Amino acid sequence: MVSSSKIVLFISGHDYRTKRKANVHFFATESKRFGQVKFFSLGFSILSKFRRSETRSDLAEKANRIEIFNGVECYLWRTLIHPFNQAKLGLFGFTENILFEFYARRLPRTLKLWIKGSDIVIVEAGLGILFISQIKKINPHCKIAYFASDDLTILNASHFLQERLIRDLPYVDLVRVPSEHLTKRFSNARKVSLIQHGMDHEILSIDEPSPYGPGIHAVSVGSMLFDTNFFDIATEQFPDINFHIIGSGVHRKTLPQSIIYYEEMNFRDTIRFVKYADFGISPYRAVPNAEYLADTSLKLHQLALFGVPAVCPYFAVGSMQDYRFGYTPDDRVSIGNAIRAALSCQTPGPKKYQSWREATEKLFSELESVDLME
Repeated sequence: MVSSSKIVLFISGHDYRTKRKANVHFFATESKRFGQVKFFSLGFSILSKFRRSETRSDLAEKANRIEIFNGVECYLWRTLIHPFNQAKLGLFGFTENILFEFYARRLPRTLKLWIKGSDIVIVEAGLGILFISQIKKINPHCKIAYFASDDLTILNASHFLQERLIRDLPYVDLVRVPSEHLTKRFSNARKVSLIQHGMDHEILSIDEPSPYGPGIHAVSVGSMLFDTNFFDIATEQFPDINFHIIGSGVHRKTLPQSIIYYEEMNFRDTIRFVKYADFGISPYRAVPNAEYLADTSLKLHQLALFGVPAVCPYFAVGSMQDYRFGYTPDDRVSIGNAIRAALSCQTPGPKKYQSWREATEKLFSELESVDLME
């Protein structure tokens, strides 16, 4: 039995208040059952407006102050600039290291106080890695969990950040991985726990009308590794299919009439697009080590929860061959075959998943079983 009345702090590149929801949002919501929850969001600055996947822009006026949102204390830390992988600009080494080190030493007072008063600190993959060793120094009695929600190489994280994780991994009490494909990255960790994503089963009861008119409709939700080439190929082969693209972060001046772009929308507002689609699409770009997305892609799981077939690269199919139809990115023939297969298939119906409550209970149970680091 997991004890309650804990103070749990999440440190993430996401913000709890955003429209888009990632796994860390659901874990934070369910963690309220175990005590008080605080959510610290970092990596936000004037540079953020140039990042097409940024979801926190509409929270800028609320930055650098505490706000209680749905029972969770939230803080968005906005700085003048924040560190990033300078290899994107063809720059390397010295300047990047200085920027990361400078950022790591600038913990705001609110974060220091929150760390000091926390029983559990959950650091999600990203810039929060910079603070792992300081967390243990500020509060040696807290337990630290690292959420390996994504592979740092897939996130295009800097070598500085990847090396810092290796250096400070001994300070981490528990590494939570959502896919077995990620366990090999943490062979030297104190404890690695496979805790797969849950699903919000309440979305099954959302009774909203279909957003679609007559015809065939496919939907893509999200921006991770978004591949615009997929739609160039697909619309050419299937001009009669209406492709609905939600929150991709990609805007193009000239579009085929069969593509409908939508800005970022609330998580619950996307559900009717998923529920009533003829098929879904996860148009990931081909990158190394992306096999874990077969287990972690929430958009693919949401489609299966409603029994809707999905088209995705072969590496994201995994063991879900009854629901997902694979293709090779940029390959015209395989993309066409995958779409035809999705349109002609009959899935086994809604797939069963564990709930986020069950996933969170597993997390806290695993944390409680770990002895506090001496």
